[in-house]
Amino acid sequence: GIFVAADDVVLENLTVRNYTVNGVFVTGNGDPDNPPGTDTASTTRRHYRMSYLTAHNNGLYGLYAFGAQDGVIEHVYTSANPDSGIYVGQCNPCRTLVRDATAEHNSIGFETTNAGGDSAVIESNFSHNRIGATLTSQTAEMLAPQSGVTDFVGNVLAANQDPDSPQTSGAFGVGLAIAGGNGNRVTRNLIRNNNSAGLVVTDIDGFAPSRNCVEENQFAANGIDL
Repeated sequence: GIFVAADDVVLENLTVRNYTVNGVFVTGNGDPDNPPGTDTASTTRRHYRMSYLTAHNNGLYGLYAFGAQDGVIEHVYTSANPDSGIYVGQCNPCRTLVRDATAEHNSIGFETTNAGGDSAVIESNFSHNRIGATLTSQTAEMLAPQSGVTDFVGNVLAANQDPDSPQTSGAFGVGLAIAGGNGNRVTRNLIRNNNSAGLVVTDIDGFAPSRNCVEENQFAANGIDL
C-alpha cells in the first residue's frame, strides 16, 4: 500500500486495505556487510511515525517496520492480516514506541523478530488473534538474537484463539510468546482466556531465552497461565 524508504516520514489518518502484500512498509535497503537496523548502517531508516492508521485485510503484514529505528506507532487498528497486524523487525537499538494499538483477527497481533533495545509496547490490545504477541529471535533475519530491553507493559492479551483469523503458521491459542528473546520486561499486563497458554517462554532456532523479567501481570482463565 505505502512503501517508505526515507527518513523523517509521518503517516497519519489513513486506511490501507486489500493490498496483496503489506499495508504500510518502512524499511532500509539490504546490505549483508552492514545490515540496516543499527546506528552504524547507512541504510537504516530513522525517525518515522504511524498515527491513526487502519490496516485491514492485507496479504502479509498490516504495519511493518524493518531495519528502522526511532519509530512511533500509535493510535492504530489492524485486522485480518495473515502474518502480523504490527511487525517490528531487525533493529538494535530500535528505540521504538508502540502505544494505544488494537490488533485483532490477525494471525499474530504484534510481533518483533531480532528487534530490541530502548523500546516499549504499552497500553495496547492484542486480542482475538491466533496469537496475541511474540518477542522472537530467528535465523531468517539479521541481528539475531533479539536482545536489549523491550518493555511490554499495561497491555491486554485476551481470547487469542480465533479460528477464522487468517494464518501463516499453525501456532494458536497463546497470549504472549517470548521465543528466544532476551532482556525483555513483561509487566502489569492482563492476560486472560487464551486456551493454550497465557505466556510461553521457550527457545527457537537454537536461541535460548534469557534475562526476561515477568512480574505483576494478571492471569485468568488461560489453558496454562505461565
